Amino acid sequence: MKTIVMTCRDRGPAQHLAEIAKGIQGSGLYQLVIHAQEPALETFKKAGLTVNEVSVPYALLDDAGAKKQLADYAERIVSTNPHLVIVGFSTTRDTLGIDEAVLEQYQGKALVMQDAPDWYSPVVGRHHYLCTTADAVRSAVSKGYDASLVGSPKMQSYASKDYAALANRFQQTHARAFSENAPVLTFCGQYLTEFPGYVGLIKSLAQAVARTDAKLIYRAHPREWVRGTDIEITSNIFDRFLGTGAWIMESKDTPQDDSIAGSHAIVSYCSGSLIDAVHMNHYSDQALAVPIALMWDKDLNKDVGGTSGPIEPFEQMSQGRGIVVSDEKYLENAIREMAYEDHRHDYYRRMRGETHVIDNPVARALRVIAQTIPAHAPKHPVRPSLRMS
Repeated sequence: MKTIVMTCRDRGPAQHLAEIAKGIQGSGLYQLVIHAQEPALETFKKAGLTVNEVSVPYALLDDAGAKKQLADYAERIVSTNPHLVIVGFSTTRDTLGIDEAVLEQYQGKALVMQDAPDWYSPVVGRHHYLCTTADAVRSAVSKGYDASLVGSPKMQSYASKDYAALANRFQQTHARAFSENAPVLTFCGQYLTEFPGYVGLIKSLAQAVARTDAKLIYRAHPREWVRGTDIEITSNIFDRFLGTGAWIMESKDTPQDDSIAGSHAIVSYCSGSLIDAVHMNHYSDQALAVPIALMWDKDLNKDVGGTSGPIEPFEQMSQGRGIVVSDEKYLENAIREMAYEDHRHDYYRRMRGETHVIDNPVARALRVIAQTIPAHAPKHPVRPSLRMS
């Protein structure tokens, strides 16, 4: 039986890969071995999958010692000579995870799950991207990458969720915020506070919220909880402009699905939670959170995008399926709009009826695997060190 190794560090691609992993196991055609770092590790475990914990941390680009640890661990993985490697995507920026370390050493053509369009691995090689949208495929091909359209595997679970129950649980947890008949916004943070422009976005959001009667809940990214400084910086900004106790720090144990089902809006810079909000609204029989993307800082878009190019608004939010704030002066109006149920329902109607969904994403991924996996496992000579750009 042919062997497939799957690795992942971040939660976004892990949500897709967990569904693909179930499909691989269900096919009975391959032996699957999963290696994951946090926060992806928790995602695989919650999906009921057997997973090996990668015991070494991620590495900063300039940290030779940490990169060596990752390289050693990746060497052990690829030395088992799997027929195929499928990896997630850790970052475009300053850190490298098990995904990049394995890609650096793997000698065959690896499959890379692209969670966000136009984000590509810093490791140059013979990769094949599994893309969630047709535009993402066209973009990848235009840049010289191999790519296939598989859609969004994690969406297969969205059709069966009890969104009314999720919303009720969230609103009961935050009953005080919902008691004042004001819009409740969940801000989904990201580990980007080293960028002045991102800190500026947070300040602008806090100031805009302060000029309205909206209530703000801060939902930190899993890697914000790990690093700590992002939460401290963001919390200090909210304390300064909104007042201590005037905003809510979301528990790290609250599922994202609850936040999307129960909030009036999900607000973020470029978090995947915005895409999730669009897709969950598509499958829900009741209006869920309206996604609001804070996208006016062009310098920030360039800095965060790095070698992949400037961050662009998500395709899924186009044509009124959410709000893309491309000029800061419109942010307050977007927040105030969330107070009106009929306005929120207009966004819901478009997300519900006009969102294009790729059918059978796991089956599509399995076809790409069958077409890609070689007859014989490639041999992997040991490389002396990671040479990730």
